[in-house]
Amino acid sequence: MRPSFKPRGSAVGWIPFLGLLGWLGTSGDPTLIHVGALIAIWTMWGMSLNMVWGYAGQFSMAQVGLGAVSAYVAAILFTEKGWSLWPAILVALLAAMLASLIVGLASLKLSGFYFSIMTLAFTLLLLSYVRTLDVAGRSTGISTRFEFGTVDLGFASWNLSSRQGGFLLFSTLLVGAFLLLMGRLERSRSGRALVAMREDPILATSVGVHEARHRLFAFVVSSLLSGTAGICYASYLRFISPSFFSFSALIVVIVQVVIGGVGYRFGPFFGAFVYIGLTEWLRVGGDYREGIFGLTLVLIVLFAPKGVLGTGDTLFRRLREGELRTTLTGSKRQVR
Repeated sequence: MRPSFKPRGSAVGWIPFLGLLGWLGTSGDPTLIHVGALIAIWTMWGMSLNMVWGYAGQFSMAQVGLGAVSAYVAAILFTEKGWSLWPAILVALLAAMLASLIVGLASLKLSGFYFSIMTLAFTLLLLSYVRTLDVAGRSTGISTRFEFGTVDLGFASWNLSSRQGGFLLFSTLLVGAFLLLMGRLERSRSGRALVAMREDPILATSVGVHEARHRLFAFVVSSLLSGTAGICYASYLRFISPSFFSFSALIVVIVQVVIGGVGYRFGPFFGAFVYIGLTEWLRVGGDYREGIFGLTLVLIVLFAPKGVLGTGDTLFRRLREGELRTTLTGSKRQVR
C-alpha cells in the first residue's frame, strides 16, 4: 500500500536532504560537486514522474520527452535566435506545459498500459522530429551555454552556471523549492483528490472528484518539473542531442523513483542519491561494474520492494505497532 500524504512525517526528509547536499557542495571536491549536481537534476526528473505515477496513479513515459521540449526550445531561442536567457526559459517551460496538455488531452480516455504506450510514443515521435531539424542540430546536437547569472552576498559570490559549486547551489535551491511545492500540494484539496483517484478511481468519481481534470492537473505540474530538469540538464552538460533523452534516460528516471519509493515526496531524491552515487562509484569497477550494478538493483528490489523510504516507513510502523502492543499488554496486566 502506497502512502497517503502525511506532511509532518515528510518533514523528516529535510534533514538528510540538506545534510547530504550540504556535504557535497562544501566538500570542494570537483567529483563530489559533479555528483551532487547530477543528483539534483535527476531528482527533479524523478519528482515529475512521481507526480504522475506516485500521486495520480498513472505511469507516464513522457517525462524525459517533456524535458527535451524545454531544453531544445530554450537552447534554440537563446543560442540560435539571440533571445535573453530568462525569457527563453519562460517560453521553454510554457512549451513543455503546452505539450503535456496536448498529450494529456489526447490520452484522457486511456489508462494503465495504453496510457503508458501513448506517452512513450510522444517521446519517440518528438526525438524523431528533432533529428530532422537543422536549427536543433539534427542528430548531432546543439550547444547550450546558458548563463544564469551570479549571486553576490558580499562575503561570498557564486556563478550559478559554474561547475565549481555555483550550479549545485542553483539546482539544489530549485529542488528545495519544488519539495516545498509538493508539500503544499499534499496539504491541498487537489492533493487529497489525487490520492483518492490513485487508490480507487471509481469511488473517487462517485464522491465528486473530477478524474479528467485532476489527471491533467498532475500532468501539467509534472511538465513544469520535467521542463526545469531538462533546462538544467542542458545547461550543465553545455550540449544536448537526441541521444541524451533516449529510452535509457527514461529507465534512469523510473529506476530511481522505484529505489526511493513511489509516492513519497523525498523518494526521488533518495533514489537519485543511490542510483547516481552507485553509477559514479562503479565507474572504477572495470568490466564488472554492470554486473555489480545489476546485482545491487536486484537486491534492492528483493529486500526493499517499496523503495528506501517505503521500507523504512514499513519498519517504523511495525516498531510502533510493537510498542503499542507491548503497552496495551502491560496495561491489561496492571488491570488484572
